[in-house]
Order: sequence, then C-alpha cells, then structure tokens
Amino acid sequence: MAVDRSKVNCRTNLSYYFTEYCDNSTIHGLKFIGERKRSIIEKVWWIIFVTVSLYLCATMIKTTYNKWMNSPVIVSFATSETPIWEIPFPAITICPLMKTDLNKFNFKEISSDNYTAEDIPDFDSSILACRWCKESCGGHSNKIFTPVLTSGGVCYTYNMLDWGDIYTDVTDLEYYARLGIGHQTRSEWNPEDGYDGGENVQIYPRRTSTTGTYGGMEVVLQSIVRDASYNCGDSFKGFKIMIHHPGEMPRFHQHYFWLPMDQLISVSIKPNMITTYDDLKAYKPEARQCYFQGEKYLKYFRIYNQQNCLLECLTNITFEMCGCVNFYMPRTDDIPICGPALLNCASTANAFIKSNDCDCVPSCYALRYDAETSQLDWDWNNVIPMNVTNDGNETTHLSRLRIFFKDMQFMTSERNELYGQTEFWANCGGLVGLFTGFSLISFIEILYFCTLRLFCNLKRYGRRYWSGAEELLKMNE
Repeated sequence: MAVDRSKVNCRTNLSYYFTEYCDNSTIHGLKFIGERKRSIIEKVWWIIFVTVSLYLCATMIKTTYNKWMNSPVIVSFATSETPIWEIPFPAITICPLMKTDLNKFNFKEISSDNYTAEDIPDFDSSILACRWCKESCGGHSNKIFTPVLTSGGVCYTYNMLDWGDIYTDVTDLEYYARLGIGHQTRSEWNPEDGYDGGENVQIYPRRTSTTGTYGGMEVVLQSIVRDASYNCGDSFKGFKIMIHHPGEMPRFHQHYFWLPMDQLISVSIKPNMITTYDDLKAYKPEARQCYFQGEKYLKYFRIYNQQNCLLECLTNITFEMCGCVNFYMPRTDDIPICGPALLNCASTANAFIKSNDCDCVPSCYALRYDAETSQLDWDWNNVIPMNVTNDGNETTHLSRLRIFFKDMQFMTSERNELYGQTEFWANCGGLVGLFTGFSLISFIEILYFCTLRLFCNLKRYGRRYWSGAEELLKMNE
C-alpha cells in the first residue's frame, strides 16, 4: 500500500518500527499482531489470547511470590544420618519423692519454719550403684549428680551444663553457691557448632558412641520408707525422672516419668534434632519461625532455647503479679523469693503464660530426646545382699534405671529455603516461557529496539524516516 509522502510523521514511523520488532521478536503471538497484511479480526484474535496468557502468567507469578514471602522455609530430612557421637548424651534429672531425712527433720515434731537445706536427704546415700558406659562411678556419685532447683524441689542432675554456662552474670549466682550447688566441668559444646574437642572422649558434656547399656547410664536407687512424708505433695513413692537437653533447665510439670520402688525401668533414647541452613539468616525470625544463637538474648540464660525462654517469661510474669518469684526461678539479687503467703499467687502465674506474648519460638538448632520406656518387676532381694541396704528389706526398697541410645545413628531434620533467589527466578522464567515464550534474550531485544537500534536508525536515516522501513525509504528515492 502506497504511503503519501506528505503524511509521513512520527506515528507512521512508529507503526513501521513496531511491525519490524514484531517480525523479529521471539515472543509468541506478536508476529501476527504486528503483521501489516493481517485483517483486523485476526489481530483482535491474537491480542485476546496474548492478553489472557499475560494475565495467567502474572497471576501465577504473584502466587509464587506470595508463597516465597509467606512460607520461605521447608523442613526436610537430611541427606545422611548423624552419628550419636556428635551430640551429647541427654541430661538425666532425678527427683526423689522423699523430701526429708526424718533423722534430721520431722514435720510432725518440728515446725516447717525450721526446715533448711541441711535437712534434705543425702542423695549420695540414695545411690547404691552407678555405672556410665559400664564403668563404675567409683562411689562418688555426688561429683556427677549435682543438685538442681526445680518446681519439684531439690533434684539431682547428670550431664547438665554447669550453672555458670547456663545463667548470665545478671543472675544471682551466689544464691546457688550458698545452697552448696557445686560447679561442673565447663562445657566444650554448643548447639550450633557442636563439640570443640574433636575425638576427645573426656569432653563435657559427656557423649557416647555405643548403643545399649554398654554405652549408657545405669543407676540403682534406694528409698527408705520411713522417710516418706505425706505432708509434702502426693502419696507416691519412688523417683521422678526427666530426660532433657543439657543446656535446658528441667521443668517437671511438663514431662517426666516415674521410677517406682522395686521396679526396673529401661529407657531407650532416640534423638530428635533439627538444624537450619545459614542461608536462612537473611530472613526475619518471624518468617523462618526460629532464632539463631545471638538473635534473641535472654536476661537470665546464656543459651537460648524454647524451654529456657518460657521459664524466663514465667519468672517475669510471676514477679509482675506477685512482686516475688518461686525459689527455683532465676532472679537478680534484689528480687525476693515468694514466702508461704504468696505461694498461691506464684502458682497461678503459670496459667497466664499462654496469654502473654513471650515470643519463645524454637531455636534454629534444636535438640530433644524422645524416650521409649519399658518396665518390669525387679526382685532385687535375690540379687543384692541384705547388708548392702540401709535398714534391711522391711524399710528399704530399690529401683533400677537404665538409659541408653536406641540406635548408632539418627535422621536429622533440616530447615532450608523453599524458594531461594535462584528457585524464584527459575520459576518465574519457566512461567513466562510457558505462556509467552519470553526469555532473557527477549528482554534484550526490547532493550535493543528501544535504545541502540533507534539511535543508529536516527543517525543513518534521519529524523523523518527513522524507522528505516523500506516502503518509506523508497518514497525518498
């Protein structure tokens, strides 16, 4: 179709220039829209379908982006199993239900106001036998079982970190020293980096490389029936046992199991560990739903984990409600311990912890120990001589506890990016390629036609015929 030379303007050049781009573009459908010999019906046909394709593509990209922003983390199994040697043996906290030695203190004869730490039964005398990895504790169980304050009273823990490694300097550490709670070996392990000592078998907290009783803890405990006092708590006899993270304070009102008298309890441990890739540090804790060490600091605890955070939150709530805290809670030296008149107030504070914003999401490197227990009657009278026990079989009962790892390895869970930068752009590229055939080269073509080619045409053909169309150039001949 001939073009009137007098009507050649910018709009005419733009029309020819757009046709040339559509003829050379790699984007699907544009060739038919820009073709000058096509009828208007055909062009409308292709405009509709290209528009629909662009709409579907944009909708799916938006969905992908929202998924990337709202759920950036996926939890999956690791590609290989983790040996038990790389993690510490769990902390074992034993809480005797005999709260007093009646030779020292009797509630029926002496006022409870005179009760002191010296009236607590000697735990070393409660341990008849103790073996770690089949090696005897050597009659010095008080060196490996240290006192710990819990909601169940004074209990004794094995393989828990030293309170100097657990609590910060803000905490009233002299309080624990006054109670006679000694120090443990300083820790050479942290949840994120693991052990510092390589293959050292003497490292603390203790670890093992063997399953079964040959690689675990076995202890025989004795209970003296005459020391049972039903004025303290319930009428159960025996021991409460808790298996927990070495850097975590035991909380008996959450999970524990019983070790009754004249019973043998075998506990097989299966670790449950979750790790987090460092790539997720770029995300906010709210998005990944966990804290790396150093991202959230606790006032009283050096090690952040969910249980320590909840205990600190409970401590703060108790102090806010009652003006004091329970004896087992961490505190500064200017915060008083609740007396008998405020014990009801302190006990009700636990009901408010769920309604408070404690912000206690799990740690990004979390470790817990799932326990499977089996129990059977133990006829210890036929095994252990009568003169070994304190007062003979009429007043003394024995209990036996075995704790060991179930398997040599365990499967770790990993938090990783559901969509990283590479995956997001690959998904977007796949969608636009599926619906329009668009690629990086297609974008460069658009950039080329809008910049370099336009500049070269202006320089070569002038401002009047800048499109470079053959029909317009022939008119100028």
